[in-house]
Amino acid sequence: MKLYPNQAGGQTVELSTGDDLDEVPESHRDLVSDTLRQAFADPPTWFREIAERSTIPELSQWLTALIANAQWRLLLHEGFMYDRSTLAAFCWHSTTVTSAMVSLPATYLSPRLPEGLRGFHSLVDSVHWDAFGYAGGVLGSQSHIPLTAFDSRPKKKGFNPQQCVVWGNSSCGDLLIYTQAGKAGFLSHESGKVQSLGTIDEAIRWVFQQLLANQTPEFDYSKA
Repeated sequence: MKLYPNQAGGQTVELSTGDDLDEVPESHRDLVSDTLRQAFADPPTWFREIAERSTIPELSQWLTALIANAQWRLLLHEGFMYDRSTLAAFCWHSTTVTSAMVSLPATYLSPRLPEGLRGFHSLVDSVHWDAFGYAGGVLGSQSHIPLTAFDSRPKKKGFNPQQCVVWGNSSCGDLLIYTQAGKAGFLSHESGKVQSLGTIDEAIRWVFQQLLANQTPEFDYSKA
């Protein structure tokens, strides 16, 4: 087990095979749930079962590729950029697809979540391909944010900012958004242009198509 500073103003506990969750420092003990203990006993098998249950083909393929080499670490992050923020996630490393930190599903899913995202978040919570404390990932189910909390405003018909929710972001801060009507898009935080991604289901598949191609989802200005 290792303990080191992270880029969010706090400490990260790193564990791997052979480490004991009972030895996690008191500061991070609240991140160790019963479900996390079960997954930590055999992460490749745990995530293989998630891939098999998934009805999202690209998510299944990405998870299967990630666990192929069984290169994983459990990261327990605590940060203090504003208030205390935490993340417990399995970090998988791959040379063939995009590596990422994947957290386990929350114990409670809001009934307000659109159906496609409810299905996704019943399998995994957040998927983060950049460092803790940085943008770059699919937000956890309890971290979706109304677009009105941001300065960016969509310049595309059908994306009323009052009805948009942010469910992810690129490493440079562009925003994955969905509407109450079930449309999804990628919003440029600089220009307000929107790259349409179709339905929420199609947007989820698109994100994992990018990760399968060993890329991170980025706003395509040529199509906006």
